[in-house]
Amino acid sequence: MAQPPDISADSPWLGRLLEQLPGARVAVFGDLCLDAYWLLAEEPGETSLETGLPARRVATQRYSPGGAGNVAANLTALGAGRVEVIGQVGADLFGDELVRQFALRGLPTSSVLRGPPDWQTLVYAKPFQGLAELNRLDFGGGNRFSAATVQPLLVHLEAAAESCPVVVINQQVPGGWAAGIVHALNALIARHPRTLFIVDSR
Repeated sequence: MAQPPDISADSPWLGRLLEQLPGARVAVFGDLCLDAYWLLAEEPGETSLETGLPARRVATQRYSPGGAGNVAANLTALGAGRVEVIGQVGADLFGDELVRQFALRGLPTSSVLRGPPDWQTLVYAKPFQGLAELNRLDFGGGNRFSAATVQPLLVHLEAAAESCPVVVINQQVPGGWAAGIVHALNALIARHPRTLFIVDSR
């Protein structure tokens, strides 16, 4: 049985692989998410006049790309020469922040599409009390791709598959992709036999 490659930090195999990353061209398609980290203050805030309940004050907040966006950000951090990001975000403040996070990392956003009006940016908001993560707040879990929404994304993905030797497809949200989208992706993959497609799907 063939042994798996040694991927330890001092592995020659890993070193050679990392040396090739500046010439890599990779497209990432899928569920673009925003990870939100909200550190709550220890002391309670003011009492709400509307409910009579103590408010929780956010002491610090931090945001970073999640889902397929995290894959793209990690590839860039590793030194990949060109990373295309393809996906849908909402025309909302979280969508603004996710696009800003991509720009901060030097990722192109021309294939990050905004809207439609009822589309919420996928957000995993994680409140923390000290080191303990409290109940997560999720946004956009009810999004469903319609044919009109997904078709422009597939046009961008088709163009990326023609110019990038590697395409990563990442599905973060269970049930968000209808069978028609899966069939369209399978047909697109079949049209590009020389492109390596890596699929991480729920």
